[in-house]
Amino acid sequence: MTSYDWAVISIILAIVHQIIVALVFRLQLHRNIMSRLFGSRDMTVWAVIFLPQLAARPLTTIMAGWADTTAITGLRMAEIIPGIALVLVALWAMYSVLFYFTLPRALGGDHFRDEIVEMPLVRVGAFKYTDNAMYGVVFLAFWGIALLFGSWNALVVALFQHAYIWVHMYCTEAPDMARIYADSPDV
Repeated sequence: MTSYDWAVISIILAIVHQIIVALVFRLQLHRNIMSRLFGSRDMTVWAVIFLPQLAARPLTTIMAGWADTTAITGLRMAEIIPGIALVLVALWAMYSVLFYFTLPRALGGDHFRDEIVEMPLVRVGAFKYTDNAMYGVVFLAFWGIALLFGSWNALVVALFQHAYIWVHMYCTEAPDMARIYADSPDV
């Protein structure tokens, strides 16, 4: 497959992923659908649906970059150094997500469990510097991937992925959080 093919697949998978997330979050929030269907396994089932789709996003970006033969600048060190820096910052933020914020919260656990809603805001790691390390910092990895491969197509994918996660944030997450945390003084 060509780099263009991988880029199109990456963008389509991102769109499908975010539509599924929006549907599941809204159906869970308003109809408790996952909990009614799967009981206490609701978040496990959700993780099985969500995580492979999430993993496909950087993997298809890597494939787009790997297959690309069109250089961004031709100045490889000017691409590699910031690429490494962006990937390292994104990995640090991912560490912060997994170890401080926790995977259940990152999966949208506040749509599933009251005890997750009642947890305090995370203010350590990457969350010490930004309220939304997942979208704002972890997604910098896409830019780093594009730069490391020196790929125009991966750069386009990175732009789309990062912009589209913010569309999801403002169109799905923000309204859901407003409803979930309506009585919380911290949000």
